[in-house]
Amino acid sequence: MVELLAGTTYRQEYANITEAELARGLRAAPGLARDWLQYAEDQRCSDCWFLSERADGGWKVGFLDRHGTVTATTSHDSLEDACARFAKQKLERLRGITA
Repeated sequence: MVELLAGTTYRQEYANITEAELARGLRAAPGLARDWLQYAEDQRCSDCWFLSERADGGWKVGFLDRHGTVTATTSHDSLEDACARFAKQKLERLRGITA
């Protein structure tokens, strides 16, 4: 993921790339939100962002710290909105690591 980010202009354009813009892009590309969901489900880490389905069929995005505490959770009705939140948070975290 770090290498993918390095090959983009995200570091220069991050302020212009909003969650709403990401969600529009996800809606325009059928299947891409499911790819992000699969990526989120395949993660095996702590101190990272997560994306999961709620019992009511909605979606939850949050941060799991290294102590197992969940913080910064948001709820979303659509997978695309949840994926946009998850992707933006992951990108921002990587931007901070690779700066």
